[in-house]
Amino acid sequence: MMKRKMKTRVFTAILAMSMLTAFIPIMASAETKYGDYLYYEVNKDNTAVTITYCDETATEIEIPSEINGLPVTAIDNDAFYGCTLLTSITIPNGVTAIGKGMFSRCYRLKSITIPDSVTSIGDSAFSGCSRLTNITIPNGVTSIGKGAFFLCEELTDITIPNGVITIGDSAFCHCESLTGITIPDSVTTIGGWTFADCVSLTSINVNENNKNYCSVDGNLFNKDKTTIIQYAAGKADTSYTIPDSVTTIGEAAFSYCGNLTDITLPNSVTSIGDKVFSHCENLTSITIADSVTTIGEWAFMDCNGLTSITIPESVTGIGNSAFSYCESLTSINVNENNKNYCSVDGILFNKDETALIQYPQGKTDTSYTIHDGVTSIGYSAFHSCKSLTSITIPEGVTTIDKWAFYRCSGLTGMTIPDSVTTIDDSAFEYCSSLTDITIPDNVTAIGIRTFFHCKSLTGVTIPNSVTSIGHHAFDSCPMLKDVYYNGTETQWKAIAIAQYNEPLGKAKVHFAIADTTPDTYEISALTPTDTGVTFTVTTKETVSGKQAVMVACYDENGVCTCLKQQEIIASAEAQDISVNIDKTNVKTIKAFIWNGIDYMMPASEPKILELQ
Repeated sequence: MMKRKMKTRVFTAILAMSMLTAFIPIMASAETKYGDYLYYEVNKDNTAVTITYCDETATEIEIPSEINGLPVTAIDNDAFYGCTLLTSITIPNGVTAIGKGMFSRCYRLKSITIPDSVTSIGDSAFSGCSRLTNITIPNGVTSIGKGAFFLCEELTDITIPNGVITIGDSAFCHCESLTGITIPDSVTTIGGWTFADCVSLTSINVNENNKNYCSVDGNLFNKDKTTIIQYAAGKADTSYTIPDSVTTIGEAAFSYCGNLTDITLPNSVTSIGDKVFSHCENLTSITIADSVTTIGEWAFMDCNGLTSITIPESVTGIGNSAFSYCESLTSINVNENNKNYCSVDGILFNKDETALIQYPQGKTDTSYTIHDGVTSIGYSAFHSCKSLTSITIPEGVTTIDKWAFYRCSGLTGMTIPDSVTTIDDSAFEYCSSLTDITIPDNVTAIGIRTFFHCKSLTGVTIPNSVTSIGHHAFDSCPMLKDVYYNGTETQWKAIAIAQYNEPLGKAKVHFAIADTTPDTYEISALTPTDTGVTFTVTTKETVSGKQAVMVACYDENGVCTCLKQQEIIASAEAQDISVNIDKTNVKTIKAFIWNGIDYMMPASEPKILELQ
């Protein structure tokens, strides 16, 4: 079995968690125990029994055909979910369905007997049954659900009976020991990712009478051979030429084909689907045909053998992270006549160079300056660019998208310009050398996992514009000691900080503005002078941060004719203040103190001087 690097399992793990946690069981309230492990309910008309739950300590189970004289006809969804000690089970005749998640995460399950009465196998029914080596699907089954055998890593033999009509998405995904499979003529629908990451699969055969699908050299196509659905990943061949009839390459069609080094696309191909060539770690050569118009998300992810790739003139759409995790990729070139994209020094941009789409991971430069005119840094744009220690972002950039600097482990510091308004989820996740960061004043939210596992981060500056901090945003930041907050303690406490941000709670928060009330300061009577006005300021307590004296002048109609601001020192000592103003046509002068230069908070009652 092909050995793969841990990083290639990141997205497998995400998919696995969604499959394995989709059906978490809830015990019903009216259950009765049967034997040592099983629980059941009698239906409303007292004619049949449903098995509802199994104790997680069970190791071997034979479900009876009857309980108290009533036939067992059903087993609840998730009834055996997470029974990790269960090794074998026998289901009685009369049960008609293997429901959703029924045996999901039964890691030790090796043997199961399914009766002929069963007609359907539900979503995730056996997902994560990693010890299951073979299974007999009864002839009466007509549907195999989504992820039904997902991550059955030791499954070597399975026969799909004639009569099965639908096979759901990811039904056999990550069945890494499966060597061959035959699709009967009854099948009309096969979902996406059905045989993805079946790295031992050398042939997918289709009954010649099937009206919807066919097999060519052991690879799965639709009937008219315009779409290649799945290349058998276990084939030993190092090169493959896609037939001229193909116009579409299906989602994940070549995913995890670790032996392929060269793939030739015909000019008939117009679409490359999501994750089509992902994890083809030895792929060194591929030419994108001039007919291709779209390249899907993660299409070439983890193609570590690729050093360069050229986008033809015809391409109008490229999905997120199409070239992420390509650790040897040094240049992404674009045909100069392409109307949607361009390349600058091997870096992929949109045509007008306002969006940086992908910086090749294989570049060895230690620093990079994003040129003026760029307004957005795209999804995974610098994903895993570990050589970079410094990146300069110009004023004008407004958006840093999800995963933009994910795993830039060499990045030690960065200045984010004030123009940035959005820093999306996981933008700096695993930037393990980042020591400090300042969030710009226009940012209102810090996304989920934005600085997760920035283990060298010691300080962060957060503006008072931020109203929410997502879960795990600062999780696993053990060195975070200081948070510099450009607001008051009251404002800080009003921020919606989601769970798993313990480092924020342990860090010392330094407030730029102290909480004040209108009686924190007191102003003496105003005394007019030839050049303006003087007065004395006293305070009842020492206030940190910047405070400002504001002096406003009004004419006889109450219209403000001038407004003067003057910073004062944060001190417990009395301060004599002199403000120069032109008193021509001035009827009233008001003086008051605000706490903060940028964020104004009343810190005194106003003092008024009426002029003759």
